[in-house]
Amino acid sequence: MIRTKYSLADFESARDGIYPGPDLEWFAVDSLGYVGAFCSAGDGLVPSTVFASWELFNRTLDMVAALPRIGDADWVVDKPPRFVTWEVWACAGLFAFDWQPSPGLTSPNLRYGLFAVPTRPLLAADLPEEVAEYISGTRFESLEFASSRGVSL
Repeated sequence: MIRTKYSLADFESARDGIYPGPDLEWFAVDSLGYVGAFCSAGDGLVPSTVFASWELFNRTLDMVAALPRIGDADWVVDKPPRFVTWEVWACAGLFAFDWQPSPGLTSPNLRYGLFAVPTRPLLAADLPEEVAEYISGTRFESLEFASSRGVSL
């Protein structure tokens, strides 16, 4: 999988609410402890908890990139022309979301839409402890990814 890693300067700008443009991949857990993977499309809103640690952010990206395939991806939407990221995430057990912008318009009312559901969902507890703790810092207490079509921030 090809992914864009933010530079430290990009990370700090995004933490301060200035989104520099490249996709930001971030992770969260739902009320059941399942892991969701989110792609910001460059200007999607990102929870402040994602910016708790530059080191853990990068360690999490590396760990997720190394996850083995444990199942398949069930698509919730029509498979987009560039679908590899969400398919790899779902095949590794992650619920795969993407920011849903309207062309040329950024709005706080927009949301992350669910693209693909894993056939074998991964729990945060199945991850290395430090990464699981970091990801669990961004928790949607009243949401279950499996029954959701999107996440609003």
